[in-house]
Amino acid sequence: MSLKSDFRFLPACDIKSGKLIYAEALTSGVAAIGSPKDKAILFDQLVDQVASGLAITGPDTRLAINLDFPTISQADFLDQLRNACDKQELDAKRVQIQLKEPELVTNEAGASVVSSCHSAGFHVAVDCFLGDDASFSILSHPHISTIKVDQSVTADIHECPIKQSFIKGLFSLSESLEKQLVISGVNSEEHVAVLAELGPRYFQGDFVGGPLATLELGDFRPAFASFTRVG
Repeated sequence: MSLKSDFRFLPACDIKSGKLIYAEALTSGVAAIGSPKDKAILFDQLVDQVASGLAITGPDTRLAINLDFPTISQADFLDQLRNACDKQELDAKRVQIQLKEPELVTNEAGASVVSSCHSAGFHVAVDCFLGDDASFSILSHPHISTIKVDQSVTADIHECPIKQSFIKGLFSLSESLEKQLVISGVNSEEHVAVLAELGPRYFQGDFVGGPLATLELGDFRPAFASFTRVG
């Protein structure tokens, strides 16, 4: 098994500086790969492919990988992923493991999985936050560093005062808890105009850009036609 050269990444950027925060690997087909060995090979090749791009972007840019519980719970999976990082001399904290909120809420092993990822040195993020039965207890988890708000929240935020007030409060809460808040589904200038006034500065969506090929990561620029510093 080998990754295609056009493997794509969805960028998330700092709206104030235009800096690439992380590149999310689009791995929608991974769940269909039945063999644990093949999955390990795929992620090994993913790290190998993206390491050179991250070397150009700066020391704080991360590779984000969406993982489900069956995959991440496999014996030695985290060790194999860590070994892939070590082989490429890539600091594990630059690999962001994204776990979906519904799985964390409903899976009894959720807290254990988060702690295992953290102990292995990886950056842990919660995806699809507020997408379904939101659990605010996640915000207080000491090993979760990034909260990524589901794109369904963003879709109509420009015409929903309640969502605007909530995001403003959530941003303030995230700041006080020293967690990074990423807003996904930012697809228009209208979204940016509203969200920038509410406080969040880390965005992902069509207005930011992507998906990107590996070689494009080092030259990332936000997709806005003319980038203007906000705030």
